[in-house]
Amino acid sequence: MPERDVVPADADEVLSGGGLPRWLAVLAVVAVVAAATGYLVMHSGGSAHKAPTPTRSRQAYGAAEAFDVAGGSSDTWVLSGRRLSYVSARRVVRSVALGELNVSVGSRPRLAVDRQAKTVWVVVANATPSRMLEFNAATLRKVRTVTWTSPVAGAVAYRGHLYLSSDVGVADLRPRARQPQVIAGLGGAVGPIALDPARHRLIAIDLGYPTDVWAFWPGRRPVEAVATLPFGQGSVAVADGRIWVGGFGAHSAVLERLDPATLAPVAHAEATQFGRGVAIIAGGARAVWVLPGDRSGPLACISAETGQTQQRWDLPAINAVASDSSGALVATRSGVLGLILSRCAG
Repeated sequence: MPERDVVPADADEVLSGGGLPRWLAVLAVVAVVAAATGYLVMHSGGSAHKAPTPTRSRQAYGAAEAFDVAGGSSDTWVLSGRRLSYVSARRVVRSVALGELNVSVGSRPRLAVDRQAKTVWVVVANATPSRMLEFNAATLRKVRTVTWTSPVAGAVAYRGHLYLSSDVGVADLRPRARQPQVIAGLGGAVGPIALDPARHRLIAIDLGYPTDVWAFWPGRRPVEAVATLPFGQGSVAVADGRIWVGGFGAHSAVLERLDPATLAPVAHAEATQFGRGVAIIAGGARAVWVLPGDRSGPLACISAETGQTQQRWDLPAINAVASDSSGALVATRSGVLGLILSRCAG
């Protein structure tokens, strides 16, 4: 196994950002539209060994809350309140109501964009039954609705397929299929999943201690890494072709970059700034976005190449991040915030 590099973290850097990126100057319109809708609720709990299961916790959210944001400089999708909005060329092009979601207490609405198939999915995670709504990415015309008895923890979309992480493993909802099918060999992968588009595959992990990692190419049997990783309650993201994983170690947070061929750790980023654990919440163009394991903040932008912290922001109640070289958007309970990137690669 290649020798690991130790990368120091810039723990003292805190930059308060604000404003909107140039490519989304009118996003405030989305928040205004969303404010006219009702309330949604969610809960971010889970266990160390299996995917999150439904909860009856009554943690209500305001209608203006942004649950998720996905996209880049040319087009962006925002899931806010009970609306899905498509933003392009600095304006809200389409916005549709999602009242039919029937979001239950404890659910987490998420987005999964499939650029190849030109669709966007709204996935109601942490609910039983789970529900997936497919839309045309440009027109926001609804294509189909699928329900599934297993609760879903996360989702990624690629080339017409919607891949779902659940408590029965990773499942594939194929084009025109009525139900997802669990992928053989991924029954133990009950943790987060990430798309590795440069290599046309998925990266999947479990939530145990230590953590197992799998690579899956559609149409082939998954490949499990030989070595396990020394943490639990893990998370994963891919940025600029680099795979980052992290979680709760025996004594402190663990944040590591994996070799794309062997899936073994090749670089170790200093993660003491995150306390007992880390939660990787997104991968951007050349950066990875990380929160402390309890998701309390601050939000950190780390280099996908080196693992060094480039910028940090103290922001409340972060749900999701999307970024590219032009800027970054953060979905929060108060709506969507734009971050000013100075050292962060986006």
